[in-house]
Amino acid sequence: MAVTQTIASSAAYVIGRISELWGELPDTTALQRIVYLVQQKGVDLGYQYGVHFAGPYSAALDVHTLFLSAEGLIRFSSDGTHHFIGLTIRGLAANAEGLSPEDLAVIDEVIAYCRGRSPEELELLTTALFVHDHLQDGSEAKVAAGVRRLTGARYSREEIDAAIREFAFFGRFIQAA
Repeated sequence: MAVTQTIASSAAYVIGRISELWGELPDTTALQRIVYLVQQKGVDLGYQYGVHFAGPYSAALDVHTLFLSAEGLIRFSSDGTHHFIGLTIRGLAANAEGLSPEDLAVIDEVIAYCRGRSPEELELLTTALFVHDHLQDGSEAKVAAGVRRLTGARYSREEIDAAIREFAFFGRFIQAA
């Protein structure tokens, strides 16, 4: 199996695990956030991220989901506001080729950690981690200022600070402000 196919099958695997652990289909934004957070926790799923609007975004992940849809492994549905992703019967066979049992445990841990969170909470957390990883000075004040630059006044300082306090879960430690 080609590297791209292996990466895409790991995306299908993550979609299936989110659906199973959350009891609902993820939307495309939740998938972007969860894959980013899984990688932040140390499992390389092969996606590179940049910033799109306010949060981390991987164009390759979007492309891979389109390929998975064309291959009949996933299906998209919409409620008019969100685009949801679910596995087809063929997609249920998606495996996590190339991932260790430890990687699979981390994927489940991150998905469970994020269950019940709003899209805004996931956006803030992923944006704060992204900012932290791209700063020379990763102090709390610099991260908060970077998040504020990207998101404007969408989040209060208290909300940003709460997201920063979650960094330890992802193995990130921050200098006090």
